[in-house]
Amino acid sequence: MEARTLIAAVAIAENSQLQRMLRDKIPLPEISFETKEDASAQLLKLGSNADNVFFKCTSFSAQTVWGSRWNSILTNYYQPTRLYNEISQQLKIYRVVPDNAARPIATATMEGRNVGYFLEYVNGTSLGGLGLQSFREAVLKLVSVMEKVHGAGVGHGDLDSSSNIRVTISPVGIKLIDPYVPSDKTDADLIKQDKESLRQMLHMANGTLSR
Repeated sequence: MEARTLIAAVAIAENSQLQRMLRDKIPLPEISFETKEDASAQLLKLGSNADNVFFKCTSFSAQTVWGSRWNSILTNYYQPTRLYNEISQQLKIYRVVPDNAARPIATATMEGRNVGYFLEYVNGTSLGGLGLQSFREAVLKLVSVMEKVHGAGVGHGDLDSSSNIRVTISPVGIKLIDPYVPSDKTDADLIKQDKESLRQMLHMANGTLSR
């Protein structure tokens, strides 16, 4: 078998595995579409406006159909377990702090292949883009939010990336996105990692470390 054919066969098998995992274990509707209009109509039935959702996709064709680079992101290659872990972890966090986490809306399928998922679009600033006073307020708010998340035995795993912490101003509000759950990590591992990230942020907020 040629290498290109083998790679294609592996990709198909992995996507079939991902679809089974999503359908069996993730309590989200599935949107199957060919055009943005297809997806928009189905999103409306779910109570979401297509212009106010974030589409995280693994297929260039799907991103081209969606048509907005600001409200979508292309991931060149996603291992099925990583995509599954991300969706399921975002759901776990959302269930604990629904006011402070982007809401997963639906999984996305195109041409019979899972190409990603739709998430509530958060029109905020990243934590790293704030001025010092707003940064301090946001960090304190984040600590309070993560105490609830950790208290429920759930971790995020990627608080070091400030873009994963979306902040709205006046009043300061926090929305969490894009958890990262490697296959060899448990929630206990993620919580430990989160706490170290929060410790560093508090040092920065107090001016004991430079940002």
